[in-house]
Amino acid sequence: YEAHVAPLEPDIIVLQVGINDLKTIPLFPERREELVTDCQDNIAAIVTKARADGALVILSTVFPAGDVPLQRRPFWSAEIDAAIVEVNAFLPTLADDSILVFDSYSLLADDEGILSSDYARDELHLNSAGYERLNEALAQLLGTVVESTDVE
Repeated sequence: YEAHVAPLEPDIIVLQVGINDLKTIPLFPERREELVTDCQDNIAAIVTKARADGALVILSTVFPAGDVPLQRRPFWSAEIDAAIVEVNAFLPTLADDSILVFDSYSLLADDEGILSSDYARDELHLNSAGYERLNEALAQLLGTVVESTDVE
């Protein structure tokens, strides 16, 4: 945060983080709870720093993971998906008038709770249609934020 965001002195920060912490759970299954808590604490720390700098924070939920390819399955676990849901359930506890939770998970998930194949480049990344879906929803939210605040 200090190196890449703070020097820009933004009025609004859109924050989407978490999956890289959570995808390590299968490598350290005995540390699952610690990894989830660390992820939550890291997100809260970034939000706290952004708010201390006066920025309005749009906090995105963690994206759903997509269909995991065969070669990645030995290093994957359903615990990752469960941890994503757990972290996403935590995020609203950070919300207030200056911290808005943006539910990207619901925008991108299919009926089974995984990243829709319509939006997936791979199991962790969006394709152009996924970014288009996100951008449309974010643009609408940002428009509402700008209209209701003195942020330009």
